[in-house]
Amino acid sequence: MDATTRLDDPALRLPRPAVRGLAAAEVTTLGDAWAMDDREMLALHGVGQKAVRMIRELEGGDENAG
Repeated sequence: MDATTRLDDPALRLPRPAVRGLAAAEVTTLGDAWAMDDREMLALHGVGQKAVRMIRELEGGDENAG
């Protein structure tokens, strides 16, 4: 996955409410999400700690994949 990967890509397995909340804020790619502060993401409706953690793990690449 890279910065151009869309957040609604089923391969990411992100929680649907988080994807909708991010999309409502015009955050549609991993790169858009990676550019945000965790607190900014958590302030969005539907985005919780699990989604933020998943996004940050994707940012780190395969070395964090488990």
